[in-house]
Amino acid sequence: GALISILVHRLYRRRTPGELIETYSRYANSEEIRRKSREVRGRRGKKQLGPPRGKNFDLETLFKGVNLEYFENQVQISQVGWSLIRSKRVLGHYDPAHRTIIVSRLLDNPVVPQYVVEYVLYHEMLHVIFDDENRNGQARVHHKSFREAERRFSRYAAAQAFIRTEL
Repeated sequence: GALISILVHRLYRRRTPGELIETYSRYANSEEIRRKSREVRGRRGKKQLGPPRGKNFDLETLFKGVNLEYFENQVQISQVGWSLIRSKRVLGHYDPAHRTIIVSRLLDNPVVPQYVVEYVLYHEMLHVIFDDENRNGQARVHHKSFREAERRFSRYAAAQAFIRTEL
């Protein structure tokens, strides 16, 4: 019902009532729908990513080190690798459907400190550990407890500063 109403409003270029958007958002962001979406995406094929060994950093080695130091080797994924493009906007992401962490090839650069790559891996590993919070039908991935855990990275401030000023 809500989706059809939203589409009809958009078709006629009318403002969609907020309650319709909220109803649809609650449904689309519900745990059941998100779980089904991950299952379907996981069956659709392999994740496209580059190998973990780059020109300057080996993500598999760094992943193992971060996993041991911060997570007692509890983070289990199927793959880690470099992105196929050099994205400045997205430095890394975790794909739960494929249980894969991808790091932007932009970071495989000799001017990037190793701790920055480790921080991006750490951040994505937190996504493996933390579930999204659902508030008013909106999924929140960087909620308070996530951000608190993120700040436990030993070089958090330095990594953030480098990312903010150098990338």
